[in-house]
Order: sequence, then structure tokens, then C-alpha cells
Amino acid sequence: MKRTTLLCSISLVFVSGLVGCTGTIKVSSPEPDESPIFTYAPDWGSHWNEAHRLHLAGELHSALFEYDKALELMPSDASMMAFRAGININKGEIYLLLFDGWDAYMCGGAAQYLLDQATENEKQGTAWNIMADQAVIIATASTIYIPNNEGQYSYDEAKRLLQKLSEWNRMPEIHYFLGIVNDKLGMREEAKSEFETFLSAPDTLATFTSGDIMRQRAQEWLEQRVE
Repeated sequence: MKRTTLLCSISLVFVSGLVGCTGTIKVSSPEPDESPIFTYAPDWGSHWNEAHRLHLAGELHSALFEYDKALELMPSDASMMAFRAGININKGEIYLLLFDGWDAYMCGGAAQYLLDQATENEKQGTAWNIMADQAVIIATASTIYIPNNEGQYSYDEAKRLLQKLSEWNRMPEIHYFLGIVNDKLGMREEAKSEFETFLSAPDTLATFTSGDIMRQRAQEWLEQRVE
């Protein structure tokens, strides 16, 4: 059996994304046929790449499908924990943009669980700390979109939790969600201030893959409410 392996590198980047790679295995036909038959190893990396492209383009439902395919095909060994956490973070962002609090909360929790499996040395790394902060933001912001048993939304409590989070988590995305919850509370000036704070933050500080989509929505909100 002739086997060729395409080598590639996979690295964590500063945003919550991951850089996937493809791996192909060429296997000769077991039958003495003149035309070789090729089969390929499951390629989670190509699904991740497509999910990331769709995510950036704002094609959110299609991106979710591709992220799920990547998770399905990805090896389950410990070396992939950070990659699985990153995909759950990206999915959590998308669910927030789709106003789906429960699924966002579950993704944030799944990401945090996976990150907790890291070694103490890994937890000292910048990438781990960024993803841990992202997971907490997602889980906290999801409270905006989760109703209570009576179908009512606890916007006051969601605002309190986000404000508390902002005391130690300096990621600008928190201000975007504070803008959202203030808008739902009818507090237009507070919402305006939070959206402006989010938009004025340097691009390098925003780490969500959905950052550009969030900026566009914040800008549209401000433009629609010009006196």
C-alpha cells in the first residue's frame, strides 16, 4: 500500500479563530484494477476554513454547519482541546448574533470546559487567556437572550452581569453587548455611549471573529438614531 502524507502546520491566532489544514492519504485499490481508487482521510481543516470564510462573510447559518462538520471530523485526543474550544467560541459568537441565548450559553460553557483541561503551563499562554475571556463574555452576554419561566427577559440582570465583567475583562466586545442591553432597556444615551466606546477601540483589541459584523451593527444602530 502506497501512502503519501501532506504535511501542514496548525497554529492558534490572536483572534478566537484557528488555522486549519488539510491532510490527505492516498490508498491504492485493493483490487488488481488498472485504474487506482483513492480514498481520503476525514478533512476537518477544510470544513473549518470554509466555516471561517462564511463567518467573516456574515453567512452565519452556513458557517455553523461547517463548524459542526469540523468538530465531527476532528480527532478527539487531548492535543485538539484548544482547537475544539476555539470552534465552540466561534459558534457561541454566531448564536449571539442570531439572538439564540441558550445555544450561545452552551457553547461558552463547552469552550470553558475544554480550556480547563489544559495544563498549568498552557494556561499561562496568551492564546489560552484570550479564549478564556471570550468564553466568559459569550456565556455572560447570552443572558440577554434567555427568557425566564414566564417568557420574560431579565435585561437588568444581564446588564449587571456585563458591568461586573467589564471591571476585570477589558475586551471591547463587552461594550457592544452593553449597548445591546441598554437599548433593550430603552436607555438610548447609555446604549449610544457603549456602542461608541466599542467602535472607538483599536481593531487589535477586538478578538471576536464576528468583530466586523458587530461593528457594522453598532454603526447602523447609531445612524438610525441620529436626531
